[in-house]
Amino acid sequence: MARFIAKAIPVIEAEQFLPPDQVPAGVYDVRNVSKVADPIYIGRVLTIQGQEVTVHSGEWIVTEASDDTRHYPIDDLVFQKKYELLED
Repeated sequence: MARFIAKAIPVIEAEQFLPPDQVPAGVYDVRNVSKVADPIYIGRVLTIQGQEVTVHSGEWIVTEASDDTRHYPIDDLVFQKKYELLED
């Protein structure tokens, strides 16, 4: 079996989806889907493949490097393992 190593990851732009106060660019159709007192928010983003994807509170919304109108979600735990904050 062949072994592979990940190529260098470019710098990304991302913002965490924390509605109702923090809704990143590209997230639309944000709504509370909870039937109880504690709100549960979801929203939608349009990916580079033209698909509408549901995003959930706490996920990170990453802007596509090649098209700043397209985005994709990453689960918070996956994001924390994969990325670190770039200090300017």
